[in-house]
Amino acid sequence: MAIEQTACILCSRNCGLRVETEGAQIKSVRGDDAHPLSKGYLCQKAARLPYYQEHADRLEHPLRREPDGSFTRVSWSQASATSRSACSRSASATGGARSRSTAAAARATTSAAPTADSS
Repeated sequence: MAIEQTACILCSRNCGLRVETEGAQIKSVRGDDAHPLSKGYLCQKAARLPYYQEHADRLEHPLRREPDGSFTRVSWSQASATSRSACSRSASATGGARSRSTAAAARATTSAAPTADSS
């Protein structure tokens, strides 16, 4: 068994956790006494992480809602493309020219940044 020191992402507090794992399975979750803010505190959401991780109804792949209300499994790339398209439509409907140019500028800045390998 391994003990991983991490942070909870179920709310904005990001409390420190010590998670005991065996393979890919969570065995126990405890508050991390060494965390500077949460100081070992563990709320009920974080305490129930194994329940969320192992729950039978947990989604393991993207689903698309069909017109009749049912769901169809789709690939991650298809789900990502659908999300990007919906965000673009939303940006266009609410002042998208500025949104698109800001996103393009951010991409250009990111791609022009030096990498550790290039120095």
